[in-house]
Amino acid sequence: VRFAGRRKLVVTPAAGEEVTWDWVTWAAHVLVSRAEVTWVEPKRRQRVRNQFAAMTVQGGPTCPPCGPHSCAPCPRTPANTPIWSAGLEGQGEIIAVGDTGVDFDSCLFWDPTTGPPYDPQVSTTHRKFVSYHTYGDAGDGDGHGTHVVGSILGSTDGEGPVAQAGGMAPRSKVAFFDIEDGSGALGLPDDMEEDYWGWAYG
Repeated sequence: VRFAGRRKLVVTPAAGEEVTWDWVTWAAHVLVSRAEVTWVEPKRRQRVRNQFAAMTVQGGPTCPPCGPHSCAPCPRTPANTPIWSAGLEGQGEIIAVGDTGVDFDSCLFWDPTTGPPYDPQVSTTHRKFVSYHTYGDAGDGDGHGTHVVGSILGSTDGEGPVAQAGGMAPRSKVAFFDIEDGSGALGLPDDMEEDYWGWAYG
């Protein structure tokens, strides 16, 4: 048992010891017996499940619930995407996002005919981006921004599992403000009204 920060204790098995449910139960008992421990609860493994997110937002998929380790196939259909079926897919909308960056090489944003429109450029032809402000840098070492923008408006022209994982507003575009530099540090302009909000709405 070791401390891993002010609010976290870690129980590690001995070398070669198999981690079974009995071992986990024993570890939980070890933790709750300590005076400094006030709460013990299981932490579920996080998984990316974008293929279900758009259906959930649109009223809930008619799919079986996911199990602890996987989800049954559940393709997007007009029945479980009623907002899209009504013709509302974000067309004509520009969404402003500030995050760690975006990977332009992702198939969810890739435009084979038009390069990234780095600020001060404004593009009317790029498939996904109207502009990309490189306040931090011009990449996404973290991956968070790529996931966020993909969840909002990512889309591909093809079929298959990746196409099923596109965003909620697949026909919209983004004005993106990169706030993470190459070292992983996050930063915002001192004058938020002029240089952050003003850039997006300008």
